[in-house]
Amino acid sequence: MERKLWRAICKNVFWVLSLTLWFLGTPVASANYSIGLVGISAAVQGGGSNLNFSNYIDMKSRRDPIEYAQDVFTEIMMVQLSGSGLDPIDMTERADNARRDELILQLAQGDTNTVVKQFRIKPDYLVYGGIANFTVSHRESMVSNNISVETDLSVRIVDAATGKVVFVATGKGKSSTHDVDMGKNAKADKISEEAWHDSLEKALTQINEKIKKAV
Repeated sequence: MERKLWRAICKNVFWVLSLTLWFLGTPVASANYSIGLVGISAAVQGGGSNLNFSNYIDMKSRRDPIEYAQDVFTEIMMVQLSGSGLDPIDMTERADNARRDELILQLAQGDTNTVVKQFRIKPDYLVYGGIANFTVSHRESMVSNNISVETDLSVRIVDAATGKVVFVATGKGKSSTHDVDMGKNAKADKISEEAWHDSLEKALTQINEKIKKAV
């Protein structure tokens, strides 16, 4: 009787130890960090901030070019950050363009508390972008007219708790519009909405590739 009891005890101890060792040796998937998308602004990073984008970009949808850039920023960052081990949170719709510019400027100065209070969300990190350069060039020949736009973007990831910048990446996008209608009402320095989108997408894709390598 005592021998059977002892065997039962040893057997139970064996299974407990086996399960414990298995559990300790099994890697636990690390939780993804949340990252809040604050937005993109022409009011930081200099360069293109001095330009009136509406004079340069021909928007078929009649929207503000920066508001459109905001949508492009959100769409691309949400998709591409999701594949980098981060959980993106869209915070862009909680403030209009003017207020967003103010918040991004405060964020650039390390003030994360104001941003968190405004959006009522506190992710692990905050990400914002600035248009560092916006250049429109026009080349006319006997057979065609070429207008190109070059956009330089800078994206910063900030620790939401400390305000410390933990990652900086830049990207450059260039796109062209060919055979532009140069009628009397057309401007030689106008670019199309499609070219604006294409240049932004190329720059943001470069940036997200750098983020994926760093995460």
